[in-house]
Amino acid sequence: MQPNRTVRLNLPFCAVLFFALPLLRGEQIPVTDLSRLELKNVAAQPATHLGMRSLKLTEKSGNTGEALATIKGLTFHNGSIDLDVAGAPSNTAGEQARGFIGVAFRLQDGGARYENIYIRPTNGRADDQLRRNHSTQYVSFPDWPWERLRKETPGVYESYADMAAGEWTHLRIVVHQTSASLYVGGAGQPCLIVHDLKLGDSEGLVALWVGPGTEGYFRGLTISNEGDKPAPYGANPAAGHFAQTQKAGGQKGDKAIVLGMLERASQPLLECPEARRQRNLMSAANRSTCSPT
Repeated sequence: MQPNRTVRLNLPFCAVLFFALPLLRGEQIPVTDLSRLELKNVAAQPATHLGMRSLKLTEKSGNTGEALATIKGLTFHNGSIDLDVAGAPSNTAGEQARGFIGVAFRLQDGGARYENIYIRPTNGRADDQLRRNHSTQYVSFPDWPWERLRKETPGVYESYADMAAGEWTHLRIVVHQTSASLYVGGAGQPCLIVHDLKLGDSEGLVALWVGPGTEGYFRGLTISNEGDKPAPYGANPAAGHFAQTQKAGGQKGDKAIVLGMLERASQPLLECPEARRQRNLMSAANRSTCSPT
């Protein structure tokens, strides 16, 4: 007779598997492959920045338009865009340069219209609270530039997030219908939420974007399709959250099973009567010593 065996869940292994699973649904784009990019008003070249192989983008000399490196043949509607960026003012940039860098999505008509979420890295640690509040930005080209949004709805389409010029910063943009949210630096909650994307519930291409006077670097671009189910706020795999377990009407697979195991494992352990009694005594003692103010 075989002895009874206790099956234990290896949580570290499941966690590693869980973090890897979203990549199965996303497409990793080799941004250093210039043949995958359509360049507009921008100079591009493979480079190494802070020890990381990446794509370097700078405005072309004399540029007066939007600087874009569009991913060829990839249509985006709902889902998430993950990448690492590093932006800083170039050596020839003016005083108003902030290292503007980000992502344009749902590009239409050859880049004549698109949604855009970007960051201003030099604002992240500025000794001026107002500038810090302008660290992240949503705009919609061409009708809704930052100047119009800031004038008509101050503070609604920009926010603070910690970042530094020239340092690698992870961005995650989650898009569903007419809403988008931006996660910075692996945070579990978005720092910027937009519920009225100006192009509506549309689709289009995805592009890497740099603003005036920026020397920008990009790496680790992954684009994932959402399916039919919206991603809740806080849906950041790096922080232990998830966007969905399956597509609407789909079959549950290994990802759903692992997520279920992790969810059950995260539930609080059953408390024995003695431990419950001690906790209640401690809570009563704390309430008796708390100040009403």
